[in-house]
Amino acid sequence: SALEGVKTLQSLLPMCAWCKNVRDDAGYWGRVEDYLTHHTGRTMTHSMCPACLSKYCVNHDNEDKTTY
Repeated sequence: SALEGVKTLQSLLPMCAWCKNVRDDAGYWGRVEDYLTHHTGRTMTHSMCPACLSKYCVNHDNEDKTTY
């Protein structure tokens, strides 16, 4: 039971509720993309989900929204 609690705490990633930066094990804050790249070896890319496209790009046309 106690070991399971420790595993849960170790799996938490502190994230700022406003800017979405994350705190690493050394206590430094940085971009979530950088953290994930460092810990997974994967390169991040950015796109726009359909909900944000509708919210922030009011003049978008009816193209396939999954390509943004």
